[in-house]
Amino acid sequence: MSVNSLVPDELRAAVAQIVNSSRFVAANPHLTKGEVASIQRDLDWPALKPVFSPFAQTHDGYSQVRFKGVKYLCHRLTFAEYNDGTPIGVGEDISHTCYVGPQLTARNINPIQLCAEPNDINQARKACFLYLERELDRFRAGGDIWPGGQGPRDASVEDMAARIRGTQILCRELHREQECSFCYEVWLQDRFERAGLRPPSARFESDEEASQRLE
Repeated sequence: MSVNSLVPDELRAAVAQIVNSSRFVAANPHLTKGEVASIQRDLDWPALKPVFSPFAQTHDGYSQVRFKGVKYLCHRLTFAEYNDGTPIGVGEDISHTCYVGPQLTARNINPIQLCAEPNDINQARKACFLYLERELDRFRAGGDIWPGGQGPRDASVEDMAARIRGTQILCRELHREQECSFCYEVWLQDRFERAGLRPPSARFESDEEASQRLE
């Protein structure tokens, strides 16, 4: 069933069920206590940080919650609630715009970093994310020389972000409603886990736990 069938009070209750999960804090170690409290109390989302669903990715890479006996995708619920229940258009995707690595990007339910758009525009974000992955990894490794002779190790994260924004010409054209962005701190955490430099996180729900919760 579509989230369009829910009224604003129902949307708020469904999203509250997600953010008040016992796993929510563990799923979001990058958030401060104040940010967590604001989300849980007021659904007040941080503008520059992703917020992760604590639930397993059980539906095409996305997490679900059961509300009033019906399964809904978590990121579509948070987007609809944040936009006061404005109906999502037929055929529109709810796209993730903040890149934090291939393992975490689709877990992001922060509605500030989501947007409604046609599927072809959403799919084009994959190219943007591949580019961001390459550039962020170059900055982390510090081995390549960027144009102008500056090495990544000589640049701050802010310098790196500004340089990347300046080169995302195609993104600015295709995604003018909401350009692709990234959160380096959280991407780095994902990168370390993918490289085996840090044990894989057990902070998210397992598939077995999800099956029991969604029955």
